[in-house]
Amino acid sequence: MLEEKLTITEQQALDIAENPADITPEQLEALLSDTDLRKELDEVEGLRQAVRQARCTTDTEERLRAWHRTHDDNPDTATDNSGHSAKHGTLIRSLLRIAAVFAGVVAIAAIYSLYGTADNAGTAAVHEKGQQTVFTADTEEKDVTLAAHGKNIALKQPKSARQTVITKSDLEALLADASATEQLTLTVPYGRTADVTLPDGSTVYMHPGARIVFPNRFAGSHRIVKFEGEAYFCVAHDAAHPFVVKSGAMETTVLGTEFNISTTRREVCLVKGSVRLDVTTDAAAAETKPVTLEPNQAATLNGTTFSVAKADVTPYEFWRDGYLYFGNSTLQDIMEEIGRTFNMTVVFRNAELLRCRMRFIAPRTEGVAAAVDAVNSMKKGVVSVKGNTIYVD
Repeated sequence: MLEEKLTITEQQALDIAENPADITPEQLEALLSDTDLRKELDEVEGLRQAVRQARCTTDTEERLRAWHRTHDDNPDTATDNSGHSAKHGTLIRSLLRIAAVFAGVVAIAAIYSLYGTADNAGTAAVHEKGQQTVFTADTEEKDVTLAAHGKNIALKQPKSARQTVITKSDLEALLADASATEQLTLTVPYGRTADVTLPDGSTVYMHPGARIVFPNRFAGSHRIVKFEGEAYFCVAHDAAHPFVVKSGAMETTVLGTEFNISTTRREVCLVKGSVRLDVTTDAAAAETKPVTLEPNQAATLNGTTFSVAKADVTPYEFWRDGYLYFGNSTLQDIMEEIGRTFNMTVVFRNAELLRCRMRFIAPRTEGVAAAVDAVNSMKKGVVSVKGNTIYVD
């Protein structure tokens, strides 16, 4: 007797997207065997790739609205070149609207969560009582500060805002009375982020705990900044004036490009363009040759030597666009980043969850509640907030 073909209804697919951890083996088999639905999900992945590759000046929301306009024409009767029915078009649009992350387009992330794996090896660092604090918040709430000659310049940003945006025009207005070149220091405390457009039009998307020193006007043959922490740089092209980032023992030189830099990891990851890396300490510089990176490569400084490897630039691009993103990362790494971003102490009360791996994405601007809800939706554990502490059970 022929086996009955497994099918899945539109409503079941929507329920799966909202609660992926509840999927049954039969539903999973039906979902994976539905060729039309698989093709529609491929369209979502294609859109994700397109937005991921967008330039830093791209308005992601507008791109998504344009995509919807293209796919919403005559929804009751339209079919695509493959003969897909309007039913599947409606389904995929519904899937797109379900998720609260990636500008409303992460139905594919719900499918990703089906493949999360738990790695319980390596829990030796857990305290005897099975409780570990992976990030400790600053006890004092601080604001993003911009200083010149040791004096703070008022940014006129709401104190409640977690993200500070400083445009080139803002800088010009703040420094209208400056007659000479001055060095400015922008400091971002834990619990805050900042996007700053420098006098040359370059934009720096700074992580919590980062600090950058730059002039109110670039002069000379090079555009030089000093940096500590982590940030994503979108550098304005100027072949006559290379852009130089001095960060500890590393010096990154570019003409116009996009890259992420972390002084904690001593790492530079190139997204677009080209960068040259040098070691700045005198003893090491004589022994270490400069390294030139290609897109999707990262260089890590180990002692006096750079090691270069292929890299996934997705997390850095999502940070630029306002999201926290982790691909197949441990829950410990994810929660540490959430703690830094929102200045919250993170305590694991379930040791086995430290090494649990998952894919995660959430908008930074919607606060810690949105991030916690996104983690809980993966159903790997129970995350709760009490005061200024996040507990993982």
